[in-house]
Amino acid sequence: MKRTLGVLLLLLLLLFTACSNQEQTSNGIQEESDSTEKDEISEETNSSNEVEKESNSGIKKEEVVKLNKSEVRDILKENIDEITNVFIKSGEDHHWSFENPAEFEKMKLDFTNYATKDFINSTLKEVSTEFYCECDQIFLPSFINYDAQFTIEQKKEDELSVSAVAPATEIDNMGILWKIRLLKEENGWKINHWESESLYGKDIKLTKEEAAKLLESFYESPEFVKEYHSEEASGKAYVFKMDNYYMAISSKDTSIVYDYEQEEPDSEQGESFTYETYINGRFGFTVEHPTSFIEGEPPTNDDGREFSNGEATIVVYGGHANILEENETIETYYNRTLQDISSSIAYERLGDNWYVLSYTKGDQILYVKGVLRDDVIYHLRITYPVSKKDDYNSMVTRVSEDFGNW
Repeated sequence: MKRTLGVLLLLLLLLFTACSNQEQTSNGIQEESDSTEKDEISEETNSSNEVEKESNSGIKKEEVVKLNKSEVRDILKENIDEITNVFIKSGEDHHWSFENPAEFEKMKLDFTNYATKDFINSTLKEVSTEFYCECDQIFLPSFINYDAQFTIEQKKEDELSVSAVAPATEIDNMGILWKIRLLKEENGWKINHWESESLYGKDIKLTKEEAAKLLESFYESPEFVKEYHSEEASGKAYVFKMDNYYMAISSKDTSIVYDYEQEEPDSEQGESFTYETYINGRFGFTVEHPTSFIEGEPPTNDDGREFSNGEATIVVYGGHANILEENETIETYYNRTLQDISSSIAYERLGDNWYVLSYTKGDQILYVKGVLRDDVIYHLRITYPVSKKDDYNSMVTRVSEDFGNW
């Protein structure tokens, strides 16, 4: 009996010990789980704090240092001018022409300071195959305006995008929109891409101030006269007074239009003239001239006349075409006259059968016009003092408009 009781007490002791160990193990696991969770929460909190600290530490994304419009204008103008000069000088040095095509390898190294390698080997190489064609085409953005509708975009410190307008010219009476990209390399900014599109059918909404800036690119300072609806432009156009004539420009595409009403000369300015008509029977042309101008002695061949008041002079004469070379055109005479002028041209126009040039030589203004009709070329030259241009502007306009009629 005593033995049985002892066995039971031993079993109860073992059972109690086992339960106690299991509880300790369970508590240990729970403590370990709680500790792990606390550690994870602590890590997340620390990580969040680190992010917050970093966010509040003042670290910001580096801003792009941008060039201003004046700086971009100077960079772009230099690059375009130098690229143009390379084409012109290389052509003169090597006598390249339509019959003697350019050898690009002889000029490519001269572009390296102004264009990227890829642009040189692609676009400029292609231009070299056409630049010396002796044809009336525009291959380079040489005539873009750096004031009117000149926009820049710079998203990176080493990349620039530029948009600029080249106004209508005598070669093509339609403006051109140029888009140009420049990249900054170790030795400076270089052109990496350009493309152009005609403004035909577009509307760039040119203001009168921008129109004046475009005209200043090629002509003397224009004076705004009026705005009107032009049928030729199918929209708004601006009329400007130049030195001795008027000019109108479309606000849509910069084209020059001619359907404006001629402005009457200011009666309070300039000298008032009465006119009479000279008729040349040999070559069949007429010209009006002020009655106060004295007619000079007729030449032996009776090809024209000279009229003068001692201050201004009008010279008119005719001649047979195709004498110096065959198949002469009005452009032949236009280019021939240009070659004889060493002064800067203030105004030039080339029409279907006529041309006009105006320039200053010393203290004199020279206005030259040529008209080709059938096989006869008619010439007009008016000379008058720069200091008296306001006195003679209206006279020049009237004599020029009437010249060549029969």
